[in-house]
Amino acid sequence: MAAEEAGACRTVDGDDLRELCQAIARQESIAEIEIPEPDTPPNPGKAGGLAATA
Repeated sequence: MAAEEAGACRTVDGDDLRELCQAIARQESIAEIEIPEPDTPPNPGKAGGLAATA
């Protein structure tokens, strides 16, 4: 995944709520710059990177 190659982690932690929120914000900013891998067709079933549920 491009976000992981850019430095994003699948899990984060913090000693308190403030640190956790800061860690999440850092990961979100890294994930926002994710570039789709070449030869990967777009997936119309996904909106904003999240699977749609009914």
